[in-house]
Amino acid sequence: MAKITAKTSVLISLLLISLVGCNSLPKDKDPEVMYDLASRLKHLATAVDGLVKFGGGDKLSKDELLLAAVKNEPSKLQFLEGYTTKVNIEGNNTAILICRNETAVVEDAGCTAASDVQHWQASQPAACSFTLTLAQICQ
Repeated sequence: MAKITAKTSVLISLLLISLVGCNSLPKDKDPEVMYDLASRLKHLATAVDGLVKFGGGDKLSKDELLLAAVKNEPSKLQFLEGYTTKVNIEGNNTAILICRNETAVVEDAGCTAASDVQHWQASQPAACSFTLTLAQICQ
């Protein structure tokens, strides 16, 4: 029977730690998770934008606006759990920003067809504040 030495045990432990570390991305850096989040946010941002432009959404609180955008089905907002969600209304244009720990993750204007800003891909973390100028991109 082979005897495992302390040196072998340490090497095996280091190998296992490195394998686990290589295969586990933080949730906010996992592309599959982030692209799904951005896609869901795009649909929500479009609905919010429509409510503000055509449905009196500008008179609602942020929470009421988000709930109205999903037709009062709170389960459709579960993807936002664990994130800070901000809504920006400029005139009749809107944007939604999702952050975690005061760091911007994804930002989307409701007036555009594509997902707008993938902050999670930036080399340096961005502060949890809006970067889109709605008057320019929503012409």
